[in-house]
Amino acid sequence: MDIQIQQAKINSIHKINEMIDISVNVLQKKYYKESTIIVGKELIQGIEDLILNHSFYIATLDHKIIGCGGFKIDTIQSDITEFKSFFVHPDYAKQGIGSLLLEYCISLCKKLSLKKIVLTSTLSGVPLYHKFGFEKIKSNQILLSNNDYFEVIEMQRSL
Repeated sequence: MDIQIQQAKINSIHKINEMIDISVNVLQKKYYKESTIIVGKELIQGIEDLILNHSFYIATLDHKIIGCGGFKIDTIQSDITEFKSFFVHPDYAKQGIGSLLLEYCISLCKKLSLKKIVLTSTLSGVPLYHKFGFEKIKSNQILLSNNDYFEVIEMQRSL
């Protein structure tokens, strides 16, 4: 597979959101009930801002978006960054796409002399983040607009 990692462009936002929607609908089924998945999508925010700040990346194969993810540098503690919105199309899950995106973003963060990465993971993402040295800080239950709770894991790693 000839997978390319590149900076996302704002004109790709619709295709990115479509891929994320498919990813969430399929890959979260083992961990959350359907109503929680549907309403939980309201938690996916800020992708457009990351794209405009040149800190959101896509993985493509034959010009098709198959993965994405990015980071936001903390405005108060400028040596800390938050990884956000890492998703892989279910047809390409468990094939190293998430790893490629994480490696790429970690490398960029090291070049920027950042010291720590924090993130909030869905239950399905925890094994991948553990593989990259992220440690659990705590579990959290986020109240959704339908009064369901969406369980996430806050994680961090040093650079």
